[in-house]
Amino acid sequence: MDMMKRYPMGYNPLFVASSDTVLCPMALQELFKPRYSETGSNRRVENRIVSYWRDWLISIADEESLITLEDLLIFSTAASRIPPLGFPFDPCLEFHHDRESPFPTANTCALVLRLPLHDTYDDWKSKMESGIIQSPGFGVS
Repeated sequence: MDMMKRYPMGYNPLFVASSDTVLCPMALQELFKPRYSETGSNRRVENRIVSYWRDWLISIADEESLITLEDLLIFSTAASRIPPLGFPFDPCLEFHHDRESPFPTANTCALVLRLPLHDTYDDWKSKMESGIIQSPGFGVS
């Protein structure tokens, strides 16, 4: 505590998020860990959906999307940036099997983003963006 009082700026990055930190596709790809069904299962279409996810993150960063990476993070975690010390546990990707929902859903307390299953990237991307745009933004306009 004495060192923190003596050198507060040295400890500042540990406790205060930097406003100049920019989200990037790789950060979100590493942040959200997919929870796959067991190998050999009929549910392993998840590999295709994860490739859609990765391509979409890049298209968002290239401004080829209706949303931003920050919009996606807010929808998924209710946080507008990744906390300096990280989240209390790893955010994960799950999948809407049996066509439970054509849109993404999120549990911001459990840090779970559930991705819909669609046969084509364009259809999947459209439903992802529509679902996020039409969701409340936790007071962020």
